[in-house]
Amino acid sequence: MRDLARGLFAVSSIAFAVSAMAAEEQTETSKTGESAVQLEQVVVQARRREERLSDVPASVSAMSAAALKSAGVSSVAGLTQYIPGLNVAEGVDNNTARFFIRGMGTATPAVGIEPSVPVYIDDVYTPSGLGSNINLFSVDRVEVLRGPQGTLYGRNAFGGAIKVYTKPLNDRADGYVEVATGNSNRRDVKAEMSGVLVPGMLRFNLGAASLMRDGYQTLVNTGKKGWGEDTKVLKGKLQFDPTDKLRFTVAYDKTDADAAAKQLKITNSGMKDIFNTGPLSGYPKIVPNRLQSSTDPDVLDTDTYGNSTVKARGLTWSAQWQVSDELVIKYLGADRKMSNGRIFDIEGTAAPFLAVSEQLNLRGKSHELQANWTSGALSLIGGLFYYQEDTSSRSGEVNNFLSFLDSKHQASYVTDPNGRQTAVDIRRVFDGLSQQVTSKAAFVNAGYALTKDVNVTGGIRFTEDDKATQGNRPSTTFVGGSLADFSTNSCFCVPQGATIIDTAFGAQLSGQRKYRAVTPEFTVDYSYARNQMAYASVKRGFQAGSIFPASNVVPGAALSTDAQGVDALELGNKGTFLDGRLSLNASVYYNRYKDLLVSVNTAVPIAVSATGFAGVPQNAGAAHSTGIELESRYQVTRELLLTANVAYNQFKVTEVMAASPTGPVNIANTFLDVPTLSPSLQGNVRFDYRFNLNSGLAARIFANAAYRSKVGINSANASESSGLGLVGANPATDKYYISPAVTLISAGVSLNTEDQKWRVDFIGQNLNNQRRPVSTVAVVPDFFGAIQQWNEPRNWRLSVTRSF
Repeated sequence: MRDLARGLFAVSSIAFAVSAMAAEEQTETSKTGESAVQLEQVVVQARRREERLSDVPASVSAMSAAALKSAGVSSVAGLTQYIPGLNVAEGVDNNTARFFIRGMGTATPAVGIEPSVPVYIDDVYTPSGLGSNINLFSVDRVEVLRGPQGTLYGRNAFGGAIKVYTKPLNDRADGYVEVATGNSNRRDVKAEMSGVLVPGMLRFNLGAASLMRDGYQTLVNTGKKGWGEDTKVLKGKLQFDPTDKLRFTVAYDKTDADAAAKQLKITNSGMKDIFNTGPLSGYPKIVPNRLQSSTDPDVLDTDTYGNSTVKARGLTWSAQWQVSDELVIKYLGADRKMSNGRIFDIEGTAAPFLAVSEQLNLRGKSHELQANWTSGALSLIGGLFYYQEDTSSRSGEVNNFLSFLDSKHQASYVTDPNGRQTAVDIRRVFDGLSQQVTSKAAFVNAGYALTKDVNVTGGIRFTEDDKATQGNRPSTTFVGGSLADFSTNSCFCVPQGATIIDTAFGAQLSGQRKYRAVTPEFTVDYSYARNQMAYASVKRGFQAGSIFPASNVVPGAALSTDAQGVDALELGNKGTFLDGRLSLNASVYYNRYKDLLVSVNTAVPIAVSATGFAGVPQNAGAAHSTGIELESRYQVTRELLLTANVAYNQFKVTEVMAASPTGPVNIANTFLDVPTLSPSLQGNVRFDYRFNLNSGLAARIFANAAYRSKVGINSANASESSGLGLVGANPATDKYYISPAVTLISAGVSLNTEDQKWRVDFIGQNLNNQRRPVSTVAVVPDFFGAIQQWNEPRNWRLSVTRSF
């Protein structure tokens, strides 16, 4: 603690010194009157009320719609190159992602596993990593809140929160049409319009988008492509203001994605020798085309191809009543549905050995009542929150070990007229899971101005979560039937028309548990000079534990885990200098975790996990993290803007207890010491330069370089638990669980006509084509090797926009 205190004091001193020097320079600049332009002021709702970003005493980053478009950020996952402390790993489809902030997140984006960094759409909670990689179409801005948000955002904002706000409605009628092309036969169309149905009373917004791209991956043993995109988005919003005191809003969004799934790549597999020259080389029926030797991460040996289908529907409704100049009452309701079906090859080889299909379903309903009161020096917000969620998942093997017995049991696929796999003629169902969650909360947050320069803010939230989980592990082998019938069936059963070979119902599980927590926070901020503010905050975060559906078949596993908590200390300084041309924000933090939920990679019977390993959840005895974040923007001239951000984080799990013949022992030092999706250093530098051409066109060029140090990428076998993935340190396998350091470069150019009616954007991402694994699903040395997902290759996009 003494070293920590010294570190916090040193960084705080540096921040104040930089502020003082910049303030002195600002005075000189003001005297000469040279400053003629200022940075854009960003307005956010990080504390559920509109404030300038520079006035919020917390670590918050924001990107406006214009900034997102200029940078080519089309989804939430793209923010990681511009937001310090945020890390994102995408899943097997373009709509799925895992988010980590300051080293804290959830290892696997599966149904029933709640994220530690949730996404909110217009303050509505999105309950799963599945479908959370939202396409940023028709948005006003994105805010990223770092650190626990246990008072205003509650139960699962354990590491932070990502808030997406859609476009506000006003009395101005406008719209646009955008078409785009790019590599891999990119073909996008977007259209949006806003208007007024009844002046001053009834407004609307409508938007639609079609996003299509051929697959990046070449599946050499099938002649097909993997990792494509075919997404349709529809959005609508209606706002009714019957009086100047009342406002009613209804919004609907719909996303349908049906594209070639991202398949897994084998790295350094022993299977190549086994099937080409080894003991199984005489079985051409098992591996018709053998394994390829390409090291290209986009050339894969898999025998499996199939589409990932995502259907998401969201309906939100709100009412706002301006009771008086001081009091506003707001109600917010939402109903969100999501389903995801996919087929992927776990072992990644050309052998019909182990491919899996999954069908995942989720529905979440929420209600929130808020009261926001401001009077003089006092501001107060309080509310009640209710949330109900139902999730289910079903998994089955497309291929299994019976494929090796004889030709009678060889698996083959049934395809539709478009050549997509829709059914299989052999299958072994191995698990089903459903979960129900009910969450209730009450919260209050108050701010008071002690003086014109000193403000204090305090809040508290009470949360109660009730979780119930049912697990079913039948073992059914059958021939025939339709995969489509199976995946849409409400029961966990054999497809229609199938012939049952063998049925053995395995272990059943049912568990229920309640979790309660009180999460307070306290912040003080001091404006010690013009446009300079220092702040200190203490917060507590909470996230309910999980029920482990495989606990009755994994020796020593507990039925459920305890809730995890964090006590977070943060010191920060925010300032603008040089007559508003320069902003410097700095923060240092220390997080102490209690009962941190971790997923320990453990050997289990094949009947439990097809890879022979499973992530077994438990609570770590002790863990902590310390870090520093710096953000800066400098409007050098009217034409040139420079941005530089850096985040440093040290995360450490120091106690994980395990049973031994002599009693419990701490095994924390036996795990790989590279945290999941938590690089020790990351940051970006960027320049934007605007100028006018003789033709009357306004031009803009930008370039961005984003760096992150090495990072853990273990998501292995954690699909039935949540928490940080821990794997045992092993020189033979460590490299497969670590993604080396990388620098990604993006750049672009934009042209605008003088009347702002036409715009052309050309943007390239990962221009230096740096490829790194982003997720390791399984490691079996000298047999499978490592089965991994990789980051997106070099890509470009050319768009033309016509505004009206």
